[in-house]
Amino acid sequence: KEQRPSPSKRRRRQTSPKRQLILVGIMMWLLILVTFVFLLYRSTILPSSQEAPAVAAPGALSNNKIMPMTCISDSSDMPATWLPNNNDFLRHHTRSKMEQPWTMKEEAASTSAVMGGFLELLELIGTLSDEDIEEEFDTTIEAFLDAAYSASNLPEMQPRALREAAKCLIIVARHYVEIDDGVEVLCDLAMNYIYLVNFSSILLERLPRDDQLKVLHENLVMYTNRSLKSCGNLQNVLDGVDPLLVGRCAAATGVPNEESCKSSDDVYLWLRNSIQLNNALSIPEIEMPDGTDQFIADTWAYLPKYIKEQGSDTNFVDDAYMVTHAGCMLDGYGRHQLFVKDAPWIFQYIRENFYKLLDGNSNDDDNNGSLDLVAEFVDMLRGYGCSEENDLQVLHGSRFLYHVYSKSGYSWIPHVHGTNEYKPWSTYDLIHGPWTGMSGLKQREFEPSVPGSYGDTLRAVLRRTSKHI
Repeated sequence: KEQRPSPSKRRRRQTSPKRQLILVGIMMWLLILVTFVFLLYRSTILPSSQEAPAVAAPGALSNNKIMPMTCISDSSDMPATWLPNNNDFLRHHTRSKMEQPWTMKEEAASTSAVMGGFLELLELIGTLSDEDIEEEFDTTIEAFLDAAYSASNLPEMQPRALREAAKCLIIVARHYVEIDDGVEVLCDLAMNYIYLVNFSSILLERLPRDDQLKVLHENLVMYTNRSLKSCGNLQNVLDGVDPLLVGRCAAATGVPNEESCKSSDDVYLWLRNSIQLNNALSIPEIEMPDGTDQFIADTWAYLPKYIKEQGSDTNFVDDAYMVTHAGCMLDGYGRHQLFVKDAPWIFQYIRENFYKLLDGNSNDDDNNGSLDLVAEFVDMLRGYGCSEENDLQVLHGSRFLYHVYSKSGYSWIPHVHGTNEYKPWSTYDLIHGPWTGMSGLKQREFEPSVPGSYGDTLRAVLRRTSKHI
């Protein structure tokens, strides 16, 4: 009895070779058409996170109107202004070796260096008395908090870092919450209270079951509001800084001939205060004075202008720190992801000065030199989602950081040569080594910019004041 073919086989038999060729031809033409449309789109409209508006770039930056891809792993794809120029570190290690893919062994060593930095922080801060921690004020708290930000991928470190930050906060804040109800809370302490209530809010969000922290936060909210009320206006909160002056600096063409507009110390203070004020705006219970939004927005608007007009080789380090902290104003010290479109001038500055900075550190025998700043540059690039696997500068920067760390006896803290004693630097400088070194090598799990978060609050502020990012 003849076996009948299955329906599927019957269908295959019915498809003639000529028809097959026609179908293949149609599919090939469709593929060519889709590819053409995609390439046309790529050449004319880049994704919004990689698009740079045609604005004047700060410092000695190129006039590129369209940003290259955010992360680039091949030097042949980089603009000339991003490339190294006779970089000593790359010459010493041979460029071909430095461009080899990042290995699992290096990844493990890098994670070990992050954990090593955290242990150094624990050891160093553990040697400080309560009075020393109070004297440092925000330093110890912020160092541990920064270690915990975007670090859900480091479960062995993040919870401990949060607990240590809370311990330091309790020490620093104790005298700020021991004021009798009938005593006026001084306006002079307003910014200190804002710092402290920001820390308690951030920590309580991450440690919601900590009853001691909950009570402390409630008290800090009360005392912060009392201090703000005693100030009466934003200028007093800012200890005499005139918000209208900052507005004039932002509105002027170029840098005005007013001393504060040209002072790196003053502009840096505006920047740091803006970060804290924005953080306070994200706490619903805090009653911020009128003009807070505008001060933040004017500071933000003035920063690229200041860097462009004031930038020079003579104050390169000051400018570079200003740029990295402008990045911190956007991402809340590493909490949120950065996007090129939000501030193309920050991205360009980091890219075009990366190897200049690396070259300035490559021959530094002073253990760490300006290692902190190199780490902050790599930290910024990681903020854009770049890593050793997809970005050449992050690859070179990470290898440089680990090289210095290992060469220094697997330590981020400068030591007196041949001993276990720390160099006679300030406590802040000693803490800043592992603090930034960890940030430079730490892989990220960004915190979402949800309603009420630091990032969402900043965007809302800039929308309200028409200073969009």
